[in-house]
Amino acid sequence: MLHKSKIARNVFVLFCSFSLFANDVKETTTPMKVGTSPEWSNIYAKNRDSLTLDQIYSILDRGIVLASKTDMVNSLSVGGTALFPHSYITECGDQIAAVVHASLQACKNTGKNQILLIGVLHSQTDTLKKARQREREENIANDPCRGIFGPGLPSEELLCKEYSLDNFVFLLEHAAKRNGIEVPNVVIRYPYLVYGQPELLPGIEALQQLAKESIVVATGDLCHHGTAYAPFGQTPNAADKKFPISQQGYDFAYETIEENLRLLGGSDLLAYRKYCFDTISDTFEVGQILRFLLGPLEGHIRDLKLVDVSDFFKDKPQPNWVAASLVELKSKQSD
Repeated sequence: MLHKSKIARNVFVLFCSFSLFANDVKETTTPMKVGTSPEWSNIYAKNRDSLTLDQIYSILDRGIVLASKTDMVNSLSVGGTALFPHSYITECGDQIAAVVHASLQACKNTGKNQILLIGVLHSQTDTLKKARQREREENIANDPCRGIFGPGLPSEELLCKEYSLDNFVFLLEHAAKRNGIEVPNVVIRYPYLVYGQPELLPGIEALQQLAKESIVVATGDLCHHGTAYAPFGQTPNAADKKFPISQQGYDFAYETIEENLRLLGGSDLLAYRKYCFDTISDTFEVGQILRFLLGPLEGHIRDLKLVDVSDFFKDKPQPNWVAASLVELKSKQSD
């Protein structure tokens, strides 16, 4: 099963590479301009490739320890979920691994043999960037980029540059192989252009059914900070402040994420979406979908670290960092 999944993934990557070359040549061959994003999928792939097997096992072991300090297994088993980061695996791999281990144990506890991964679909291509612009103009009711996307679904070429779930799948495969078990069926889905109305999103009914049959986990980086991210949002009450990686920066990130989780526990999805944009959290789509699928959620930060990304924004004044967080989300409906 593991071997077949790797073959399918390689075929998909080859297809995507060809599709991007044919349809988005200008974007992939133009040197990076000020304000554009690095090719994160390649950066993170190289990060994974640099790991030895012993290093991978060390990440998995640290993930076991981290998971043991939470109630994630129970939360996942009774309708809750967890958020893991998608930054460098060498920096936050233990946070991702904690969710991997909790997901595998929750599958065992519940008898479910399926993990539903909800990913962040970053606007990495011209097609997605233009769709995001149309969203700002509130003109997305029938937008072809609005819906639930995933491997094997229509328009899967939109995923060709996506990377937010790659580290999780990588560690899941290694954890299963190390433990001598089969990888559960993994279903990958990406929401796009939710805009406060998940119930009207094309593909949402199929996603609801998948959620009922699966252990549900998702990725999200709930706070980005620095001049490199200024075009994408503005931090409330701190628009002109730039916090270095320090206790002050950590406290700022913690408070920002705490408010994000408080809003996610409510029912005003547009207020949640706005706060995510203001604080540069890429959970603005993922959070809305989790709230719709699972109902009211109570979020708890289980681990937090600030990851320096300055090297990839050398044209921007420093600091620039991402808050990599492990978040457990308990279902209020199961109380």
